[in-house]
Amino acid sequence: MGRALVRSLWPAHRLAAAAQVLARRVGAPAPDGPALPCIDVDQGPALVSWFDRLGRRHGVEIESVAVAYGDVAVFLRGAAPVLIRLPGPDGGILAVLDRRGCNLRCVAPDGGLVMVGIACVHDALIAPLESAHGDAVDRLLDRAGLAGQRRAVAAHALLAELLAGQRVTGTWLVRHAPGSAFGRQMGDAGVWRLAGIAVVSQAAVQMLLVLSWLAIGDMALFGPIEAGWLDAWSLLLLSTIPFHGLALWSEGRLTLVLGALVKRRLLAGGLRLDLDAMRSHGAGRFMTMAMEADVLERVSLAGGLLGVLAGLRLLAALVLLAVGGGGLAAAVLLAVWLGLAALGLRRLWRGAKDWAAACRALTDDLIERMAGHRTRLAQEAPETWHDAEDGALASYVDCVRRLDRWTLVLQGGLARGWLLLAVAGLTAAAALAPNPFLAVALSLLGSLLAYQSFLTLAQAAPGLVQLAAAWQDLAPLFAAAADPDRDTVETDPPAPRPPDGAVPVPSVLRSNGLHYTFPGRADAAVIECRFDLAQGDRVLLEGPSGGGKSTLAAVMAGLRPVQDGGLCLFGQDRRCMAAADWRRRVLLVPQFHENHVLSGTFAFNLLMGRKWPPTEGDLAEAEAVCRDLGLGPLLAAMPAGFQQTVGESGWILSHGERSRLFIARALLQDPDVLILDESFGALDPETLEQCVETVLARARTLVVIAHP
Repeated sequence: MGRALVRSLWPAHRLAAAAQVLARRVGAPAPDGPALPCIDVDQGPALVSWFDRLGRRHGVEIESVAVAYGDVAVFLRGAAPVLIRLPGPDGGILAVLDRRGCNLRCVAPDGGLVMVGIACVHDALIAPLESAHGDAVDRLLDRAGLAGQRRAVAAHALLAELLAGQRVTGTWLVRHAPGSAFGRQMGDAGVWRLAGIAVVSQAAVQMLLVLSWLAIGDMALFGPIEAGWLDAWSLLLLSTIPFHGLALWSEGRLTLVLGALVKRRLLAGGLRLDLDAMRSHGAGRFMTMAMEADVLERVSLAGGLLGVLAGLRLLAALVLLAVGGGGLAAAVLLAVWLGLAALGLRRLWRGAKDWAAACRALTDDLIERMAGHRTRLAQEAPETWHDAEDGALASYVDCVRRLDRWTLVLQGGLARGWLLLAVAGLTAAAALAPNPFLAVALSLLGSLLAYQSFLTLAQAAPGLVQLAAAWQDLAPLFAAAADPDRDTVETDPPAPRPPDGAVPVPSVLRSNGLHYTFPGRADAAVIECRFDLAQGDRVLLEGPSGGGKSTLAAVMAGLRPVQDGGLCLFGQDRRCMAAADWRRRVLLVPQFHENHVLSGTFAFNLLMGRKWPPTEGDLAEAEAVCRDLGLGPLLAAMPAGFQQTVGESGWILSHGERSRLFIARALLQDPDVLILDESFGALDPETLEQCVETVLARARTLVVIAHP
């Protein structure tokens, strides 16, 4: 190891300290609260929970990743800030803050910043993997008679092939949480820097164009054309090229970075939406939101950049018109025309709102009709399938016409109308100004800049309007991303799970007067519910449809908030634990229509609740659970076994197979409390008996919801 790498390494037992230092530098200052306990790097699930608590304190996310052998170099160049555990007995923890060229800037245990070469860290990470095959590769290359550069290239290619399936573990990405302060996220992602570069570059381009115009105008109006002035004019025009290229690069980069941040925030907001709100909107509404998020990135950000460019040109035009022959009157005329343009934009905005509402209604209806096609095909009379479609389409066409009308007015009349006014103003300036040549030159330059600005503004107007319309719909998703667990009261760490074989604790999950009422309803769904589950309990919860069984299960599993009363896991209140911690330990398998098979491999659908990619032990345990649940014939029937793609675009699972997949997925997560909400309803008696025996044997504490 290099001297710099040794100096920057934290001992493995000081992982907690390294993580806290890096989280403080990346995130926000932590609120006052009890100190987090120390944690060992090999504590598994406890380490994940500890990282969650640390992340909530500082508004960051700490995510464990496994990097493929061939991607280690790329990972090191772009992953910072990151915690890296170097392998081997002499390994330690590397707290990487950022990258500077070919070096990583790391936080050392003494608090200083140390520059460590990327190549040095890369070699330290992959050395244990390569050592297992090094001798065999050397013998093969000796037999081939390769030496020098050819030997190095061949060795690299052989190792890449041999280690293609190997992964480097012990790395944790440290990122701002999607719900943290968005301004801080943009600052750390370089958005403000890129925006500043774009604005300064565009301002430089406009300034150079003005100077080139003045240079050529002076020659044309006041004196002979000299070679020096021509050279100056040419040099000024050539100077705009690098600034224009820099502006294009920064604008493109800004669009990508800001679009990624916004989409990440919107995705987090969608995952945190209230369950009842999601049901009330329907699938079509959320599909429309996803489409608007795409518009926000592709169209609206580009429109915003064009709007900034138009603003810079208008500012220069106002100055030139004010000092030109028209004086203050010309500047006032431009300001009045800008006011008219603002009125046109307002009418365009109103038309865009109506169009967006009509388009959203059509999209929602189309998606709902597609989702319910089989039901309509079987139960709805064909002659009623297209009722009200003509009216909806007519309303949509009317909105499109109004929107197009105002778009054409802005794009066709805004710039051309100003050009007519500018010509009239130039005539007056030439007649009244004491120095007509200079006055005409300055006024002409200002008028042409304003003309270009209005052309750009007309081009950007549709994007700006779409930005406003999309933001109006996406603002709730953006706001919902704010992490509700940031305000969680920090008390003691979550109670540890009792070891296997220990004497059961008196209470695993306890409720005291639990109460829940759906928003907008007067009657409560859960009233004064009290229970006390001990470790190893098997509870059957029965009741009529609509009696609140599923609502109670959602509250117990942390999917709905605790409105009144208390709910404690191993003595710790739900409101004092992070939602992610609670949901990992109290796991609900929802009803069939609320559970999903994702498009992916069968193994992923089984093990998505555990660490991915899986180890050989994970796959072996998953196979054992599947066979215990009677899924052995399914595994034998699928050509690729565990690697068979399932879901809508893959192998179609039957109702009973899906139900057993959902049960297996939950059992493999090994929660403290497992809640099955009508999970056995699609099984035949023989399979039902087999599945019940498996669940009873594997679940720690079990609650089964069923109809009487």
